[in-house]
Amino acid sequence: MNDVYRLDFSKPDKALQSSYGTWAMAQILAILNKNELSERYRMKALNYKTYWNKDFKDLTRPDVDKVEACGLYQRTIWQYRWFTAFNVKGLISLTRGMPLYLKQLDHFFDSDLYHHATSPICKFR
Repeated sequence: MNDVYRLDFSKPDKALQSSYGTWAMAQILAILNKNELSERYRMKALNYKTYWNKDFKDLTRPDVDKVEACGLYQRTIWQYRWFTAFNVKGLISLTRGMPLYLKQLDHFFDSDLYHHATSPICKFR
């Protein structure tokens, strides 16, 4: 559990990745019946919405298709904005509903914006 406290929320890409790690720990804690701690971590994970609204919502920004946009590493805003698999319903809400969510997701794939040449590097101790 101490690893959750070391997660990096300092940059947009890291915040989304760390939110996922926090959510995963909440799931483990729920299985262990540590419900109060699980709920605290789940709520912390949902803070991704703050970063998402600030850094990933506006797809009209001029740096949206640059690989190093907004300090992101190895991906674009188009790629990172979908990195909330642990809360798809929340992402649908952030994109103002299912029709716009599907339209943007279709655009993402139809415009060949999906790029999986790199993957996050995990450090094991």
